[in-house]
Amino acid sequence: MANLRTRRLEMGKSQEEVAQSAGMDRSVYSRLESGQTCTTQTKAILIARFLQSTVEDLFGDVPSADNVTAPECA
Repeated sequence: MANLRTRRLEMGKSQEEVAQSAGMDRSVYSRLESGQTCTTQTKAILIARFLQSTVEDLFGDVPSADNVTAPECA
């Protein structure tokens, strides 16, 4: 999630600040930022709003209706 980290740094925000904005633990956010886990749509929206960006810019494009597959999350 390079875009996620890049945007956070551009905004001058810490991982803790972004995590709190989405109601998650900093360690979970850190794993999200490094691509080791994924998050819910609601939390992705909260993060995008906090970082004044879009979910698509931070997490990648939304798949088309014809090609929807769920990401593998552990």
